[in-house]
Amino acid sequence: MNDLFSGSFSRFRSEEPPPSVEMTSSTAGVNLDKFFEDVESIKEELREMESLQQKLHDAHEQSKTLHNANSVKELRSRMDSHVSLALKKAKLIKLRLEALDRSNAANRSLPGCGPGSSSDRTRTSVVNGLRKKLRDSMDAFTSIRNQISSEYRETVQRRYFTVTGENPDEKTVDLLISTGESETFLQKAIQEQGRGRVLDTISEIPRAPRVRQRTGEEPQGTPPGVPRHGCPGPSSGRATRRHREPGGKSQFVRYRRNTTTPNGASSSGSTSSTSPPPPPPPPPTQA
Repeated sequence: MNDLFSGSFSRFRSEEPPPSVEMTSSTAGVNLDKFFEDVESIKEELREMESLQQKLHDAHEQSKTLHNANSVKELRSRMDSHVSLALKKAKLIKLRLEALDRSNAANRSLPGCGPGSSSDRTRTSVVNGLRKKLRDSMDAFTSIRNQISSEYRETVQRRYFTVTGENPDEKTVDLLISTGESETFLQKAIQEQGRGRVLDTISEIPRAPRVRQRTGEEPQGTPPGVPRHGCPGPSSGRATRRHREPGGKSQFVRYRRNTTTPNGASSSGSTSSTSPPPPPPPPPTQA
């Protein structure tokens, strides 16, 4: 029995140990570190594009509540700056993705990083994911710009119809938008209408004194002492009235106006009036 155990142990001792596998250091880890640094920088640019997209959407919603032409122009210039900055960032991201593609192609020539390796698959999948995010972001920007353009064209068409009563064609709308008259022609029309009403009011002013004189009211600016129509002047205490006796000629009768004494008593309005003598009796008729 002892021989059996000793023989078995001696057999294991006589076998050669298996070869040890040593991990050799390579430049794959260093290359991936640099690669992921570039990826994080591109992701930051994409986040800024999303922020600009949200700002553009908020500005578009705000433009629906503005009615001042200057405020609308300022807001639209800010929206144009957002779009311009987003396009610049998109071009920059596209160039950096192309640089990553060239870096991936150069990395395949390194030992252990050839086509189909884990390093190459990681690089390729990350770059494709970034490119898809960029495409989605640009599609969202294009959708917002088309929505803004469509709604703004409808607004210009409504303004044109309000002023002229006719529906504009596409060339007219494009011309109004390109020249900037779409923000001012409605305001000019309103000002012209207001100016017309003011001119009508001014033309009515010279006729107002004549109308007041016809109604018996004293027009403003009448000099003192000038009698009004149908009434005696302030310096005259008497007035004349045409009186017609039956069967006789019309006579002018003087009468005295009511006056107020200094102690508050008012004199009678029917003071002494002079009447013409009665006409002589008709001659007797002969039978």
